[in-house]
Amino acid sequence: RKTLVPTTPGQKLMMIGFPDGMPAKVEAGGTVTDAGRSNGFEFFVASTDSFGGNSGSGIFDADGMMIGVLVRGIKGYVQSGGCTVVYALPGPRGQEEITYVDRAVSLVSASSGHLPATECTDSCV
Repeated sequence: RKTLVPTTPGQKLMMIGFPDGMPAKVEAGGTVTDAGRSNGFEFFVASTDSFGGNSGSGIFDADGMMIGVLVRGIKGYVQSGGCTVVYALPGPRGQEEITYVDRAVSLVSASSGHLPATECTDSCV
């Protein structure tokens, strides 16, 4: 999206990324837990099943529209009984922070001076 469309708590999400050198990981069980009103809608918080290396992953709404980019999360693994195991969230409260995609697009456009790819025409170089 080129303009902000705030998420809503409970909204279903899907994430696609390549964490920890894995092949594509598609995760469709995430939900929005905080739409980001308190931070001026710079980012929202969600309960996505992400790992280290998922930063930069696309976050999509139920219609398949990219609405965010994963930028911060919590640990993906912990030590338990001498083994490294996947860390499970202790409850439904999400802890991954996702920058609204309109913010990410504006940063790229401002820093490079180029139009976002979604706005390019045949005349773009």
